[in-house]
Amino acid sequence: MIPETVPSKSSQGEKDLFAILRDRLDESFIVWHNPNVGGLEADFILLSPTFGLLIIEVKGYNYGNILQANQNFFQIRRTFKGVTTVESETSPLKQCRSYLINTFDIFKRFPILRHASGDRQGKLVMPIGHGALMSNIKMSQVSEDAGLLGVLTPPRVAFRDELLAWKELNSTELVSRLRQMFTVYFSFKTLTEDQVSTIRGILYPEFVAKEQPATTSSTTDEVILPKECKVLKTLDIEQERLARSIGEGHRLFSGVAGSGKTIILLARAKFLVNRDSDSRVLVLCYNITLAAYLRSLLHQDSSNPQYKKIEVHHFHDWAKNILGRLPHPDNVAGNYNIHMGNQLLEKISASHESRKWDSILVDEAHTFFPEWLECCVQALKDSENGSLTVVSDGSQSLYERTKFTWKSVGIQATGRSKKLSRNYRNTKQILSAAWNVIEASSLLSDESGVEAEATFPIIKPSSALRSGTKPLLSIVRSSKDEIEGLLERIKQLLDKGYQTKDIAIIYQKIDNYYRQSFNLLTDRLKQEDIDYYWITQSKHQKANYNDKLSGVRIITSLSALGLEFKAVIIPWVQQFDNSYYTANAESIIRNKRQLYVAMTRAQQELYIFGSGSKSILGMLKDSSYFDVC
Repeated sequence: MIPETVPSKSSQGEKDLFAILRDRLDESFIVWHNPNVGGLEADFILLSPTFGLLIIEVKGYNYGNILQANQNFFQIRRTFKGVTTVESETSPLKQCRSYLINTFDIFKRFPILRHASGDRQGKLVMPIGHGALMSNIKMSQVSEDAGLLGVLTPPRVAFRDELLAWKELNSTELVSRLRQMFTVYFSFKTLTEDQVSTIRGILYPEFVAKEQPATTSSTTDEVILPKECKVLKTLDIEQERLARSIGEGHRLFSGVAGSGKTIILLARAKFLVNRDSDSRVLVLCYNITLAAYLRSLLHQDSSNPQYKKIEVHHFHDWAKNILGRLPHPDNVAGNYNIHMGNQLLEKISASHESRKWDSILVDEAHTFFPEWLECCVQALKDSENGSLTVVSDGSQSLYERTKFTWKSVGIQATGRSKKLSRNYRNTKQILSAAWNVIEASSLLSDESGVEAEATFPIIKPSSALRSGTKPLLSIVRSSKDEIEGLLERIKQLLDKGYQTKDIAIIYQKIDNYYRQSFNLLTDRLKQEDIDYYWITQSKHQKANYNDKLSGVRIITSLSALGLEFKAVIIPWVQQFDNSYYTANAESIIRNKRQLYVAMTRAQQELYIFGSGSKSILGMLKDSSYFDVC
């Protein structure tokens, strides 16, 4: 059920039907209550891989208040506070059918949803129907009114006495009755997971996480897939529930790596624009690369050009747009970013409301300075009640930041925060190995005090949804051997069918010591004719990052924050151990968190290479989470 509970403002008929569908239907069904479809709000939409798609409109008309009825319109008498009016409304069945007129055509654009041959060639692989429930009218009343019976014709229309009887039906009996609401119903093969996901994505484009090529398992054997056939991958049910439940005002989400924080944030941004195309929606983050990635996801969605209205910036770019130019570092005494934040706050506070935003969404908020978050609050047209969505993860706090509380920056967090502990990105094996870096390094003890823990809590992952192979740890004699082992893994991945853009080489830094090794890496990639994309080569490269561009990604752990790849290779893992050079506990912890971030970018496969005598090699080797070679 989406939402999980029926809103109190719903009519009694909607509440009754909600309870019946919740209690009587089996778990293969998804039931949406009051969803918005193409700008219209339906009462109920039911979808099941063995049932099809059904829309039900619930009307609470009293029989005596229907003055006139035909297939197109009803005239309804209403009395409110002693004043009686007559209103014309679209007939229930016509209203119900209008929800899917445009969507029906969109369904047919996806080859996995239509028959490629046979008697039903070109038609949809599952039935779509619509019906109505008259929750305050008995069947006996309509039976005595020939005119009304011709408009509200069973079995496509159900009445109050039948609604009451549904409470006693079992799942099979209820499904059988609901099937009678379809104008045309036919048997069909059980829809695949990709077909169901694509249907959900068509109905609610704001909850599409990504498009990906269809495979032979995306459809039944009735459908022959043409080239470039796509599948819409949507948020799972829990994520969709959460995204839909985000209310107005300030909302905080703390989640583990891979918990879908960014996906939920983007879904919220899409929802806001779909709800009001004139609203100003702003997405902010810290990393240049992440901003470019989010912008490409939103602005290159050819099916939803309205998403181009969503502004996406990394914070410095946003500040530059407002200030005209950023302060020169030579003219700043003290912390540059704090100075810039205060300068920006002053400019925003003096700005006219028309230059501010209806909604602001902050990704990876743990990378922000408190002064920056104050700017976000003040940049809202309504700083107290405006829509501000903030997502963070304390275990990915990679930079030194001033400690603060939400209250101190003007964010009203009491009763408006939620923790996300389920991991969707990584396999259980990758997540366990990465989390061990956090635990083994004593990173769970909050080195920064109670305030920081309350602001950006460190959440332990509760579960990962997929399983795979153990990450591979290769400890070799030299950094040159690391490069050769890395190249061999890339070739193996390409032979397995991975595209170059699916693979990322994530390193910590290139200093004088590693410059020669890095040059060897790029030279060997060229010699092997392996296309690569060095994202962090320059600011220009980062600002123009696009998930669709080809090439093995080469990127730092800091710039990789918020991104994900099917396979990740980490060379020179010893770089993440700086304990030999410093006794600063916070610096050591931040270094290990960088390794955690790098490891959790991997969706399916993770390979780590190291050489030398750093203690981190022994820690990884002695753990039970790696296959070691």
